[in-house]
Amino acid sequence: MGNCTSSSENAKKNSSDNVQGYIFNQVIGKGGFGKVWNVQKRKNKEVLAMKIMSKVKILSKKSVNSVLNERKILSHLNHPLIVNMHNSFQDRENLYLTMDFIGGGDLRYHLIHQTEPFSETQAQFIACCIVSALEYIHSQNILHRDIKPENLIFDESGYLKVTDFGISRIWKPDNSNETSGTPGYIAPEILMRQNYGVAVDYYALGIIMYEMAMGKRPYKAKDRKELREQILAKQVQIKREEIPKGWSLEAIDFINRLIQRKPSNRLGVNGPQEVKDHVWIKSFPWQKLNNNEIEAPYKPPKGCVYNFAGKIASEQTEIDKQNAILLRKDEVQQLFKGYECDSSKTVKVTNNNFQFSLSGTPFTSGNSSFSMSTQNKTGNKNQKNEIIQLQHIQASIGGNSQCLNQLNYAQQSQSQIFTAYTKAPTLQQGHSSQINQLTENVFTEKLSKKLETQHDISKKSVNENNEDSRNQRNQSAGMRIESNAALQFQQQQQQQHA
Repeated sequence: MGNCTSSSENAKKNSSDNVQGYIFNQVIGKGGFGKVWNVQKRKNKEVLAMKIMSKVKILSKKSVNSVLNERKILSHLNHPLIVNMHNSFQDRENLYLTMDFIGGGDLRYHLIHQTEPFSETQAQFIACCIVSALEYIHSQNILHRDIKPENLIFDESGYLKVTDFGISRIWKPDNSNETSGTPGYIAPEILMRQNYGVAVDYYALGIIMYEMAMGKRPYKAKDRKELREQILAKQVQIKREEIPKGWSLEAIDFINRLIQRKPSNRLGVNGPQEVKDHVWIKSFPWQKLNNNEIEAPYKPPKGCVYNFAGKIASEQTEIDKQNAILLRKDEVQQLFKGYECDSSKTVKVTNNNFQFSLSGTPFTSGNSSFSMSTQNKTGNKNQKNEIIQLQHIQASIGGNSQCLNQLNYAQQSQSQIFTAYTKAPTLQQGHSSQINQLTENVFTEKLSKKLETQHDISKKSVNENNEDSRNQRNQSAGMRIESNAALQFQQQQQQQHA
C-alpha cells in the first residue's frame, strides 16, 4: 500500500515551532547550556542559527531567569546590526531559540587568528557598527552589559553584529545591586556597586578598541580580585609615544575618552550623539551603514571556522541527574512557561529615533536619572503636561497594541490615567518611574477628595447630632413644663375638693 504520512505529521514538519520543522546541518558553536546549530527551515529553506539549551543545565546553573530574560528582550528588538531572534519554543528537555545565522566568526576569534593587527580604518568601521547597535539598544531602554569580542560576530560581508542578551536588563534608576558582566570589560561603577547607565556599554567599547589598537588588554591580573583592584586604582591611557604605527591622534583620543574610570568624564555618558560627534567618526555615513551600503574594510576569510565563544561541559554531574528527574514534574516545567515566541507576530521598533531623547541625557552616571523628552518647561503641573508624558510613554511601548488600547481613553482625566496604569502591567516594567508621578498626583487628589468627603460627612453628622441634642433638650424642657402644669392642676383640684 506504500508509505502514508498523516496530515498532522506534515504540519509538524512544516512548522517552525518544533524541531521537526528544521533540517540540522552542523554544530557551529557551544555554550554553557548546549550547542548552537546551523539549521534550515523545511518550509522555505531559510538558513538560521538555533541555540538548543538543556533545561537540566539551566536549572543546575540557576539561570532560568537569565534565559527567559534574553528571549523576552530579543522578542522586542530588530536592527540590522543585531543578531535578531526569529522564534522560540520548547519541549520537556530543551529550550530552542532560532536567530539570524551569522557565519563570519566572532571578533575574539579574529583578534587571535589575525596575521596582522587591525588597521585604524578597519577598527573605525567595527567601532561604528557597535555604536549604531548600542544607539538602538539604548533607545529601547535596555543596557546590554556584556559587550565583549565574544559577543560581536562578523557576517560574511564584514559587518559586525551584537549578540548574547543573556544578562541585558531594562534600565531602572536603582540598579547598584546588579553587578553582572565579564571581568576586564565591566565598568568601574558596576564594580563599586554604584547606580549606572548607558556609559557602562561605552566603557566596554573603549576596552575593545584599546585591545584592537594595542594588541593587548589594558589590565593584566592573575585573578578577578587583582583585576578589580587595578581597574579601580589606575586610570589607563594610551600615551602619545605609545600610539601604534598607522593610528591617528583622533582615534587614540576616542579610545582614551571611552575608558575613563569616572563615568561623568566618559564619552557616551550623555548618549550616542555625543559619541557620534567625536571628531574621529563625526563624518561617518551612518545611514549607509544601517542600510548595508558600505564596503566593509575587513571581511572574514572564506571558509572561516565558526566560533561562538564558550565550551559546554560534557559530563553529567549529580546535580544534573537530580534536575533531570525534577523535569518530569509539571510544576518544574512551569518555570519555563511563556518561553514560546514567534517574532514574526511581534511588532518591533526598528527606528533609532526613539521617543526617549538620548541626546538630552536620559541616562546620567552621577545618579543615573532618566529624563523624559517632554518635561514641564513652565513648571505647570496641569493635566495637559501629564497627557503629553503619557503619549511619550505610549510611544515607548513599541507596538503593544493591547496596552495602547488600554491607555487610549486615559487622555481625558488624571483619574483615568491612574485606572489605565493599573490595568496595563506592561508599563510597570521600565516605565514605572515616569508614571509614578502621575499616579501619585491622582492618588493624592483622590485621597484629598476622600478626606474632604469624610470631613463633610463627619461635620454633617456632628451638626445633625447637635440638632438632635437641641431637639431632645427642647423636648425634655417641654415635658418638664407639661409635668409642672399637670402637678399644679392636680394640686388645685385637691384644694377645691377639701
